Amino acid sequence: MKRKLNLNLLLFLVLIGLVLVSNILFASDTKELSIKEITSLSDNVVHGKVISIISYWNYSKTTILTDVEVEIVTVYKGNLDKKKNTIIQLLGGTIDDISTIIIGGANFKINEEVILFLKTPQIINLDINKQKHHIIALAQGKYSVKMDKLNNTKVAYRSSFEMDDYPESNFNPQTRIKREFNLKEFIKQIKNIDN
Repeated sequence: MKRKLNLNLLLFLVLIGLVLVSNILFASDTKELSIKEITSLSDNVVHGKVISIISYWNYSKTTILTDVEVEIVTVYKGNLDKKKNTIIQLLGGTIDDISTIIIGGANFKINEEVILFLKTPQIINLDINKQKHHIIALAQGKYSVKMDKLNNTKVAYRSSFEMDDYPESNFNPQTRIKREFNLKEFIKQIKNIDN
């Protein structure tokens, strides 16, 4: 009984240590990327609509993953086929009453219009449209598109994760990178970046 109690205490202390270390690393290593930086890091930049979201366990049942299926409307960079849907694979998700939340991760909603900055994993698959892609820099690689009713124009904006919510980070509000753009100007900026 005493041995089991010591093992539980040890596991609890290790867990607390991991949480503290991850918070320290997160606080010291957060960097906002500019549109130029994030576009340059991307293999594909696409404009589309979320049509399905499915969470599942990985093969060994140790991690929850989520696949977000996106109907591609326009490809601004890369070689994805806009006639086919693409799958974005994310860490985290919810299965039954178990959730894994990734701090700084992107959130999606069905029917959401998005612009995504994607990286294609380096796996051998002859059909690039069947590969699962990853978002560059977590939530920084996802922009939602909405109608700005005041100006009667569409805007692209980054939501979900806000570095302002983490005052202990090295984020400097005076060097804040713009997160909301007129959609036409945003697309023009992406297309003008040397790929």
